[in-house]
Amino acid sequence: MKLPNIYKEFRSELKKDIYSLGGMNIKLFNESDIEFEQKNSAIGDGSVKFSNINKWKPSYLIIAAGAFNEPHFVDTDEVNPSVHLVLPHNGIWGRSCICNSLIDYRKTLIHIDKLEMALLKDPDNHDIIEQTFKEIRIINKNTDLEYWEVWYAEVTL
Repeated sequence: MKLPNIYKEFRSELKKDIYSLGGMNIKLFNESDIEFEQKNSAIGDGSVKFSNINKWKPSYLIIAAGAFNEPHFVDTDEVNPSVHLVLPHNGIWGRSCICNSLIDYRKTLIHIDKLEMALLKDPDNHDIIEQTFKEIRIINKNTDLEYWEVWYAEVTL
């Protein structure tokens, strides 16, 4: 499988494979894992492969998985692809845009990483939590912010 250059650039600029905060995490796939994920990512009990979902396009590239094993993907037909995740909506699997671009996804992950490091030093620093999520909301305007709000709830409970 030939990966688009924009993904290679995105991945090379991030130092970690897993970004986590509280009980939430995102696991980025390495180039060597991508082909396996494309063929084997499945819904629920594993009986329905994502590649068999109605409207799943061959140009969709699974780049990561979230805390609930929901795949994060981009459409490689796009020049600057937005990042989506696969979610169930009323029993039907659909997609939800969580970042306007891979660049915004990278910025968001970097903010999460910085917040994780800051909270290790000072777990009660609510100002840094509020500032970080304010920036994440700005970066990801015009997307489904509900995903990032779950992350926010995880660290403010």
